[in-house]
Amino acid sequence: MVSPSGKHFRIEVKGQSKRNFWRFNERAPHPEMYYAFVFVPQEGIPRVFIMDSTTTMGLWREYKESAVKKGAKTENQWGINWKQPHVFEDRYDMLPQ
Repeated sequence: MVSPSGKHFRIEVKGQSKRNFWRFNERAPHPEMYYAFVFVPQEGIPRVFIMDSTTTMGLWREYKESAVKKGAKTENQWGINWKQPHVFEDRYDMLPQ
């Protein structure tokens, strides 16, 4: 994608219709990568949570470390908890201008 000022960036969209764990693989953070977690319920208003890749992967590692300390197996699939991105709701300002 290209911002209004001409800056190139990528965005990966993760969507779901029920309040579940956001499952995805870890990647190295990249300054031009952003994530949009989109919740589209059967009824009600969609919600969008936008984060840069550094924040997203930090939350990913935080969740995994916490789960492993509680006894989860390290070969599990990982991601972030349903509520972790909530502070980034409607944060379109995080995207390049």
